[in-house]
Amino acid sequence: MLMRSLFAVALVAASALSQNPQPPGVRSIGAGCGQFGASTRLMLSQRLRPGAATQLSINGMRPNTTAALWTGWSTTQWGPMALPLGLGFAGMPGCDLLVAPDAPFAFPTGSGTAQAGFGVPRSSVIVGADLGLQVAQYDPTANAAGLVWSHGLEARIGPMPAATSLVSSITQFGISFQFAQPVRAGRFVNGDWFVIGPAQVIAMSPPCTTLNGRVMNGAMVNPAATSKHQGYDSAMYGSGNSQYYVPALNVELGISAANPLTLVPNESLIKSVSNTDPNILTSLRAAAVLTCLAVPPAEGSFRPPYSGNDHDVRYDVTMLDWSALAALQPAAGMPVIATEAARFERPWIDHCPGWPSRDMHPEDNMPDYGRDFTAIYNQATLLCNLAVPQQDRELLLIRLVQIGIDFWGNVQNGCYWEGVGGHGSGRKWPILFAGRLLNDAAMLNVGYSHRTYRNPDGTYEVHFGEDGQTFYVAETAPGVYNWGYGGYTAQHVGLPEFGFSHMHWPQSDHEPWGQDPYRRCCTANAWIGGLLCVRIMGLV
Repeated sequence: MLMRSLFAVALVAASALSQNPQPPGVRSIGAGCGQFGASTRLMLSQRLRPGAATQLSINGMRPNTTAALWTGWSTTQWGPMALPLGLGFAGMPGCDLLVAPDAPFAFPTGSGTAQAGFGVPRSSVIVGADLGLQVAQYDPTANAAGLVWSHGLEARIGPMPAATSLVSSITQFGISFQFAQPVRAGRFVNGDWFVIGPAQVIAMSPPCTTLNGRVMNGAMVNPAATSKHQGYDSAMYGSGNSQYYVPALNVELGISAANPLTLVPNESLIKSVSNTDPNILTSLRAAAVLTCLAVPPAEGSFRPPYSGNDHDVRYDVTMLDWSALAALQPAAGMPVIATEAARFERPWIDHCPGWPSRDMHPEDNMPDYGRDFTAIYNQATLLCNLAVPQQDRELLLIRLVQIGIDFWGNVQNGCYWEGVGGHGSGRKWPILFAGRLLNDAAMLNVGYSHRTYRNPDGTYEVHFGEDGQTFYVAETAPGVYNWGYGGYTAQHVGLPEFGFSHMHWPQSDHEPWGQDPYRRCCTANAWIGGLLCVRIMGLV
């Protein structure tokens, strides 16, 4: 009964299906057999969790035949028999039963594609259970039994929905959001708030204001990560850069009870507090993120990235792979883990490309200089690899992973940080660290999907500062080394080197070790912790 209650909508023919990777918590198992078994692909639209609906898409099937979706609560055992079970004894050589066949659902294949919408019962009993899915289809030409089988899916049932309550306002980090009517709200695992939308915001505090011509304390919804344009503060980036403040991006302008800001699901609101202390470099002092969702996320969910237009909740703490971490013996005098965790409590706002992002970093949230936040983040990842109780490291790990998720969102939405002194460091390792802990293949592939390189003809692409400043000396034209810059000769070919802004400005390269102080003061010295972790965690 429980198995059949999963499927709220019958399998129906579909004309076009998504080719996206499986969502977190879902993995493909085994392989199909026969022409159409091998070509059949199963895909879930999102992770299964109690009380939520999802969609199963199936394509590549033999057209105009009959198929059956097999579902079961095990992918390792079917009664006394271990899975996968070879089906050669039943006239299906090369085919495997990958899923305990607890409940089959027959359906016509139509043109070879089908979809099934189903909801998972809102029950804590099934949390953490693995649901297996596999398709068998009639193909009389394939073997003696006339059946071929697809690969399988193993989908772990996620946590119960997060707790929510009705609130009239939300306050975090000294920043408040006031609503026209009570809204249902809750918290992500890192402590940031979400609301179930639509939600009407009638006031924020400290309020957006204008002082001596300077617009301060602005707010943005779904900020883009492709340009310096922003709606937080008209003085950002310093004198002569007021063109980068765009009033239309400041969603706090003019809001009131009569003119509320309506947040709808899949929106992220960042509210800022401007800095008025002339002794502080950055334009912003603080910031908070409020995310609007359609339904409560799974308990223990990470907040989705704040930039761009995709704010689906994809990750939760049950996905953290603690086995990815080492168990190193603590050293005398090491930093206190609880103290370090406090450094990462607030969101790191970094959706501005290039070195000017320094001015967007809120003073109370994060260090402004790339070297400095790179150093503390990398050191903190080393602390996560210590042989201390998991509960002592959990809060720190959660906050570090959240930063990696945010930086991944920024990169996906077009942000980049070229190598300019110490400004461009510190974005790549958080993405890789989060990707390894969440076993997210796309994050782990960021070095390939977002390559930094310079071609012999001088064209280049830059995404991460560390990649833009490190290189191997090469002969870029016959008898020409490093495009003629830096004083390199044939004897230097293959030498690993550093350049202040090598990829986009090789004129700044210098062969003498001591000629560029940034090699020692502001870059490599901050990378050490991350480089050690890369090796400790087996990412090379």
